Amino acid sequence: MGTEKEAMILISHGSKRPTWLKPFETIREEAQRSLSVELGQRVGLAVLEGRGASLSQCVREAVRKGATRVGILPLFLTASTHLAEDVPEQVEQVQKEYGSEVTLELLSTSPLHKRIWNHTRERIDRHELEPSTTWVVTPYYGSERYADAWTHLLQTAEESVRSWGYAGFTAAPVGHIVGASPIPTRDAVREALFRAETVVVLPLLLSAGIFQHEKIPTALSDLQPEERNRVYYTPDGILPDPGVMQWVVRTTREWVHSANETTNS
Repeated sequence: MGTEKEAMILISHGSKRPTWLKPFETIREEAQRSLSVELGQRVGLAVLEGRGASLSQCVREAVRKGATRVGILPLFLTASTHLAEDVPEQVEQVQKEYGSEVTLELLSTSPLHKRIWNHTRERIDRHELEPSTTWVVTPYYGSERYADAWTHLLQTAEESVRSWGYAGFTAAPVGHIVGASPIPTRDAVREALFRAETVVVLPLLLSAGIFQHEKIPTALSDLQPEERNRVYYTPDGILPDPGVMQWVVRTTREWVHSANETTNS
């Protein structure tokens, strides 16, 4: 049983698209159901920018409901400036608003990429194609500053795809490192069509936003009709993922219980 004073807030990047938050809201709702004994209704969802509540607004609501200790759990795919700098800076800024009355704690700064592969395979398999003749092209956001982290993530993705029996894997940058250009995705798909009978375009992005609904479709619209007929694409994202939801619940539960043990010792 919790102390009835804890709250948990999930935080991610955010988007101007109203549907972008939907999978995160699904995770929040599942966490709230699973943690009802420990946290009651005190599970929030914040964004750094775009549509949705800010961290400050979420903390204010948690405090209104009686929380004096707030855990903050970032949901980002891999290492980034947002995860390493922006979230900690916001936590520090909001902490100053409350002083000693409320304690804010980052529960984790671990990226999510180690927890996504089962659902990633399901997203590919939904197309019901023959793996041995299907190539997977993965548009990804990328980062110049955190290139090593992205390289590791993409290597893991390729190893996973090949271990599932698919013919091959190509990563195509679609974020700011290429000026949000659709051209690398188009070229990667065309190259893949030379190597395999069919191609699955699988966004390695947490949720569906401008890239899935604008940039990737633009890339595919440049293909010839006979090429396009061999390409399979769903404008989706990685989340909601069962492994991520389980991790959110487990991490929060450990945090709440560790606090209670400290209080009772």
